[in-house]
Amino acid sequence: MSRGDLERFELSIDESVYLHGEELYDQGGVKELKKGENNLFTAEVHDKGRTYEVEIQNPASLQRRVTCDCTNYLNEGTCEHIVASLLAIRKKLFRPKKPRKITKREILEPKFNARAIAETLSENEMKAFITDYSRKDRKFDLFLKARFSKKIEMKDNSVKYKTIVDALIPPAKNSDYKVSKSSANQVIKFFDEFLVQIEDSLAMKQFKEAFEIFDPVFKKISYVRHYSRDQIDALEEQNLKYHKILLRLLRTPAAPELIEEIKQYMMSIASFSYYSITDFSYNLLYMLYSHDQSYLTEVSEIISSKTLSARDPLRVSLYFYFNQNKLDDKFLSAWYDDQSILIKAMEILIENKCDATAKVILNIAHDLGWSNSGFDDLYLNIMKLDNNYEEFISYSITKLLDTQQFYFYKLMINKLEPELYNMAYGAIDQVAKELDPDLLCRIYEYNRNYNALMETIKDNNDIYLAMKYDHTLMETHREDIDAFYLGGIENYLKDHMGYEADRYINNFLDHLRMRNNKSLIKKIRNMIQKKFPHRKRFLQLHQQ
Repeated sequence: MSRGDLERFELSIDESVYLHGEELYDQGGVKELKKGENNLFTAEVHDKGRTYEVEIQNPASLQRRVTCDCTNYLNEGTCEHIVASLLAIRKKLFRPKKPRKITKREILEPKFNARAIAETLSENEMKAFITDYSRKDRKFDLFLKARFSKKIEMKDNSVKYKTIVDALIPPAKNSDYKVSKSSANQVIKFFDEFLVQIEDSLAMKQFKEAFEIFDPVFKKISYVRHYSRDQIDALEEQNLKYHKILLRLLRTPAAPELIEEIKQYMMSIASFSYYSITDFSYNLLYMLYSHDQSYLTEVSEIISSKTLSARDPLRVSLYFYFNQNKLDDKFLSAWYDDQSILIKAMEILIENKCDATAKVILNIAHDLGWSNSGFDDLYLNIMKLDNNYEEFISYSITKLLDTQQFYFYKLMINKLEPELYNMAYGAIDQVAKELDPDLLCRIYEYNRNYNALMETIKDNNDIYLAMKYDHTLMETHREDIDAFYLGGIENYLKDHMGYEADRYINNFLDHLRMRNNKSLIKKIRNMIQKKFPHRKRFLQLHQQ
C-alpha cells in the first residue's frame, strides 16, 4: 500500500465532492476511525447534525471496496463522507515518524540507491538513459509506454495502445498458436495499469479518451483468453472488470456519436470467433440489447449464426432469449438431441430472471412429449419462484402417478414447506388409494408409516404386494403379517391345486427363507398338514 496509490484514488473523485469531504475532515468530522480484519477501515462521519457510517476495505488497492449509508453514495457510488474518511486513513497510515538520529558515517557516506541516483542526474542524462535502456530491455520499453501513454497525444490515440498490446501478445500466425501462462500473467499486470488509466479518464469525464484506451485492450483480453494454455482465474476476473467498464461507458453522458461508436464496437467484438464470457448479464449482446432494443435484429443474427454449431449453454440461453417471440414446436425440435444443453441454458435463464423464456421452452417441450427429469425440475423451480404452489402440487402428483418415478415425490418433500407438503400428501393419499396401491405403499414405507402400510396391504388383500414391503413389517407388525400370509395361503390352496399350487407355495417359501422367517415357514407347514390332509402328494412335497 503506497501514498501514491491512495492519492490516485482521491484524484479520481469529482472535485466538488472532494472539496466537501476535505472540509468535513478539516472540521474534525471523522470520528471513531478504526482498522479491523482484512484491511477494513470503519469510521463515523458527522455532517450537518447527522452521523454516517463509512466502511473502506483495501483503500489503496484496485480491489478497494467502499460503502456509506448516505443518499449521495447510493445514487453516485461515492460521497464526501468517503473522501473525509480517506483523508483520515492517509494520515493514520502515513503519519510522519520521529526523525532518527543521523550518524556521522551517514553524513559522510550518502545512500547509494535509485532515488539518490535520480536526484543527481541531469535531465539530459536521464532522457539518454531511458532512451538507451528502453532499446535494450523490451519489458522496460513496454512498461514505460503503458505507464506514460496518456502523455503522448496522437491523431488516433487508440493506435498507441494497440501498438503496446500487439507488442505484448502478437497476432497468431497459425491455428496451433497458444499464449503461455507467463505471457498471460504479464498481460494481466499491464492491463491492470490500463484499467487505472481508464478509471482516471472516466472520473475526469474524458469518455473519448477512456474508450480509446479500452478499445485495443479489451480486444486483446478476449484474444488472450481464447489462446491461453491455462485457465487463469485472474484473467477471468480481469475480463469481467473490463465488461463492467464497457457497461459504464454505455451509461455515461458521452456525446451521442461516441455512444453509437461504442454500440457498433460491441457488435463487432461479439461477432469475433474468439469472444466469450461466462456471465450472462455482462455478455456484450445482452448488454447491448438491454441498453437499446432497436438492435434486436442484428443481435439475433450474430448469436444465431454461432449457436447451433457451438452448443455452448450460455450462448444457447442468449439464443433463446433473443428469439423468444419465434419459439414454437418447429423452432425447438432442432434441439431434441441436445436436451442436456437446453436444460443448462434454461438454468441460466432462470438464474438471470428470464423465467418467461424458460417457461415457454418448458411448455413446448412438454407438448412435444419430451420426457426428462431436468425439464420437470426446472418447471417446478419456476412454479416455486412464482409462488404457484397449487400448480406445483398438481404437476408433481400427475407426474408421480403417470411415470411412477418416486423422484417427484422427493421433489415435493424437498421443495415444499411443511404445511403445503401435508396438503400434497393428503391429495396423493386419496388418489393413490384408488389408482395405485403399490405407489401408496412405497410412500408409506418412505415416511415410515408402517401402520398405514399394513392397513393398505390388508385392504388390497394382495399377497404379492405384501411380499414387496414385508421386510420391515416382519419387525414392526410380525403377528399381523404372519396372520395375513397364513390366511392368504389357505385361501389360495382352497382354489388351486396341482402344479400351480405347488409353484405358488415353493415361491412363497423361498421368499420366507430369504427373509429368514423360519417360524412362519413352520406355521405354514403345520397349517397344510392340519387343513389339507387329503392332498397327500402336496402334503409330502411340503413337509420334507
